[in-house]
Amino acid sequence: MSTDPYPNLAWLREHVPVSRLRGGGWFVTGYADARACLADARLSHDDRHGRALADQDRHAVRDLLDMDPPDHSRLRRLLAPAFGAAAVERLAPAITRLCDAELDRFARHGTADLVRDFAVPVPIAVIHELLGAGGLDYGDPAVLLDVLLRGGLAEPRDPDAVAAAQEHVERVLSAASGGLTGVLRQELGDDELRSMVFTVLVAGSVTTAGLIGCALAQLLASGEEHADLLSGRGPWTPFLDEVLRFHAPVQSSVLRYPREDVAVGDTTVPCGAAVVVSLASANRDPAAFERADTFDPARGSRGGLAFGHGPHRCPGDRLTRVEAEIALRAVFGRLADVCLREPVTWSPDVMLRGPAALPVTFGQREREDETGESHGDL
Repeated sequence: MSTDPYPNLAWLREHVPVSRLRGGGWFVTGYADARACLADARLSHDDRHGRALADQDRHAVRDLLDMDPPDHSRLRRLLAPAFGAAAVERLAPAITRLCDAELDRFARHGTADLVRDFAVPVPIAVIHELLGAGGLDYGDPAVLLDVLLRGGLAEPRDPDAVAAAQEHVERVLSAASGGLTGVLRQELGDDELRSMVFTVLVAGSVTTAGLIGCALAQLLASGEEHADLLSGRGPWTPFLDEVLRFHAPVQSSVLRYPREDVAVGDTTVPCGAAVVVSLASANRDPAAFERADTFDPARGSRGGLAFGHGPHRCPGDRLTRVEAEIALRAVFGRLADVCLREPVTWSPDVMLRGPAALPVTFGQREREDETGESHGDL
């Protein structure tokens, strides 16, 4: 898949909306079919229903993304309070503090890579704070994010990355005092506890890093169109909804496996075959969104599938949106005249979309101290 997958996806959506994948499996590209598949209980997340998979290709570590009800429902209910409105509101000051801490690292330099230096470190820091391990030294955030991606979302999963991710989970469990980890400890045995911490680490960092990166890229490429946002006057929700739809930081679903032959559109997908839903293509389907290839925050994109749909819809969508808004407000409230040093290049990853780097120059805005006096960062 190229760094711009959308022309290929548009062709598939029009001509072969349910297509065969190289090596087997099926690829769903239309919005209506995608939404139906995401909500269809006959499509299992458990790869033990994948008839074509060899034993060595099945997931060695089972997490929430691999489960079906009732186990999925039981474990998901334990997460709900931590990602609800009240909990996210309580976490907001910590998110602000962590955003400021990352900005402090480079604000005086006048130049930075906003992916490496901000979009990646902030979600990694926030998810450890949520888990109760905010003081843990986890090294380079980009390295950890790569481990979580290759060990938790990639297909097939990288065995070395899975092992490294498991080691990191043990460090989180050793460091955590309270937080979501403390809540889960009271309810779960050791294996399920490790599985849930692993799931939260993966889902809580990968999507948010992609959203912040995509939002920054959109603002830097067309900032004059979003002057109200950059000046602090406009609402961020419509903009972030449209970033999620238009850019689809998570491009496709995890694999699903029909428990029986299932009709998807005009195609019958056989029992046990792997099914991948293209969230990116569904979000650009003109049958669902007028002028789907135009970025337009005024449209209202609440029907987008960026967070999935149905019982497996991402439970952390509220936190992701709030975290992204706080992060963007922090960047443009702290840095002045932020300009790209070179055109945006996009990651070619088939599952995740985001800028590979955002090298920028900037000045600094004055900040008020506790006495109300203004000071520059220099």
